[in-house]
Amino acid sequence: MTAETSHEDILNVSGLKAYYQMNYFGIEREVRAVDDITMTIRKNEVYGIAGESSSGKTSFIKVLAAAIRPPLRVIAGSATYNFGGRSVDVTNADSQAIEAIRWRHLSLCHARLDERSQPGAPHRQEP
Repeated sequence: MTAETSHEDILNVSGLKAYYQMNYFGIEREVRAVDDITMTIRKNEVYGIAGESSSGKTSFIKVLAAAIRPPLRVIAGSATYNFGGRSVDVTNADSQAIEAIRWRHLSLCHARLDERSQPGAPHRQEP
């Protein structure tokens, strides 16, 4: 691998905003789950997302995985992947383009740590 290929951008996120927009009983509400995220992930880089409960981690990942459903909506920005020279902005790609990359290049797998596997958590002994 050359130094040139190791810095290839895999994902470019620019000014990404995704809000929950709801209207219940005539009352409009907006929750800003993802608010102006800009980042780049290059080939061979690994990132983790950490934050407090309800801080928008899952909403951000849903946008990156093109797995959003109303009331979550992308308000602004882009999330563009480079899959072997093919660029796909998942924030405005049609369903056919998403299906062409889903599972082959892009997938979402939720994982949950239980309290025993969290760093610093006391270990319980089972009776």
